[in-house]
Amino acid sequence: MLLDDEETLEILSPNPEMAALIGDLKKTMTRFPEPGASTAVPVLWEELPLETFVREAARLPLMLTGWSKGDIPDSNLSTGEILHDLSAELDIMSGEDLNEAFLMDVEGEGLAADYRRVLEARSVSLLWKNSAVMGWSGFEVETQNQALQEALKRKRVFADAFRGEISWMTLRCYDLLKGAALIEKAIAGEMISVEDAGHFKKRIGGELLLRYSSWESLARAIQIAAVWIGLEESVHAAEDALRQMTTVLESLLSEGGAWRQFPWPQQKADESLPEVY
Repeated sequence: MLLDDEETLEILSPNPEMAALIGDLKKTMTRFPEPGASTAVPVLWEELPLETFVREAARLPLMLTGWSKGDIPDSNLSTGEILHDLSAELDIMSGEDLNEAFLMDVEGEGLAADYRRVLEARSVSLLWKNSAVMGWSGFEVETQNQALQEALKRKRVFADAFRGEISWMTLRCYDLLKGAALIEKAIAGEMISVEDAGHFKKRIGGELLLRYSSWESLARAIQIAAVWIGLEESVHAAEDALRQMTTVLESLLSEGGAWRQFPWPQQKADESLPEVY
């Protein structure tokens, strides 16, 4: 394929292992077809239930980190656990730290940016030059370099297979839900009040509504993100990630599941969308 400047764009074809993974993903995504008309009543932007919406969206990453059904129980033990998680593991000890961590998760170089970087590079060799690992010993460098090269090639094969079908913006789901879980933990750890968390939730909720049209479209995007993360390690890890993520998503979207119980919010069609950065 030729670019405008007549430089060649390298397109990689999948080997049998990658082809099987891509086929499995496409098949598994059909488990979450677009639903019929939403039961949610369209409302003005300022009337959208964003606080509840973002809390519901955060269920997924919270479930994946060990919180049953995505709920953080209201108890002193849970508060202590959350504060320990925020301070010891994430180095968040103040509102200022929380704001910086949120910006890093939601506005920083996250999963979507990584997908874009791989997708838009002219070749794997250029990707490799921009991602080279520096190490102390020659052996360490060689080992790390080989692993990185293989990971970049797997990702590029995947991106090429979906070129023209998936926008890099699709993977914003991961960055946004990561931010949503962070804010829910901060609320549960009493580091921030529900009221003060409002502007964080407007940021997350506004972009979720802009990028996705339903819980099902969000679920399909999350499946793609899970595979992308797994490809960093191996095709096998990506297959496992897809299976595990699909199981969790099915529980949320099953009859009686948390996401099924909360209709995807609908904004009035004649009202302008909120600004999303």
